[in-house]
Amino acid sequence: DLMEALVDCYFTRRIKAAWDRPWAGSFEPLEKFAKDFDVDGVIWYETIYRDGPDLQAWAFAKKFKAAGQSFVKIETDYTAAELGTMRTRIETFIELME
Repeated sequence: DLMEALVDCYFTRRIKAAWDRPWAGSFEPLEKFAKDFDVDGVIWYETIYRDGPDLQAWAFAKKFKAAGQSFVKIETDYTAAELGTMRTRIETFIELME
């Protein structure tokens, strides 16, 4: 059933968000998720001028790189003008992983 699958995915087996506190224990579920899906790289997407997520990006970047995954942080203020720059950064990130 589609509705049961959505509920299971979004509520029952929900992965703790990276910004949830405390940070301890936040990385392990994400690392397992990345390994289960054979992830080569992680894109960290955050809004600009947010110190909390920015600090977490630094910590998570170190952990993901130590686990063998590439990592890029993309900051945005959610304007349409950023679309081209964001697309270029993501395409470059993918090319560097190949």
